[in-house]
Amino acid sequence: MISAPAIAALALTAAVSYGLYELKYEVQGLERRYHDLSRELLNEQDAVHILKAEWSYLSRPYRVQKLADRFLPLRPTQPTQITHLRKLPLRQLSNNLVSGAPQLKYAAKGQQP
Repeated sequence: MISAPAIAALALTAAVSYGLYELKYEVQGLERRYHDLSRELLNEQDAVHILKAEWSYLSRPYRVQKLADRFLPLRPTQPTQITHLRKLPLRQLSNNLVSGAPQLKYAAKGQQP
């Protein structure tokens, strides 16, 4: 007959073997996920690199100047357009809000901030 310590050792060996088996497949899954994420990160970095190159190409000063000349009706500043800050009119405040500021809308009627 098998002794109790031998049965315990056999059970312990079986438990450790099963644990290592599960751990092996969990690590393989995590490694697969790591490689997938690494590949996705490289693809995103490539996309960012391409977008930066496109931005550099589209924001060339000569091109921007041509577009501004074509689409913006810009003229030189006239001396009459320049004034002192103290000559500018002050805004009027109403109900502690700056005039022209957007009003907040609440989802529930009667709800106040």
